[in-house]
Amino acid sequence: MSQEEIWAKQEDINLQAEEGEQRRKNKKRVITNPNQLTGHWSEQEHNTYIDFLNMHRTVMESQDQKKTSKIFKLMSETIGTRSPSQCR
Repeated sequence: MSQEEIWAKQEDINLQAEEGEQRRKNKKRVITNPNQLTGHWSEQEHNTYIDFLNMHRTVMESQDQKKTSKIFKLMSETIGTRSPSQCR
């Protein structure tokens, strides 16, 4: 393999690495619901969260029911300003 072939191959590797970095940098969290907040929870959100936990205690205590009942989606809809991931 000649020196020129090695340089060309290295240049291809560098370009692929740059493209990979650009793809990762451009990947940002998309906010589908503009009413959802980020950061610290407000006192009202926290109180709603605690009330929800108390009302759905049996579901929250069971690992199987938590996975099958989509409880965090329901919790998110109840709170209104947080995503299911944030509730989880």
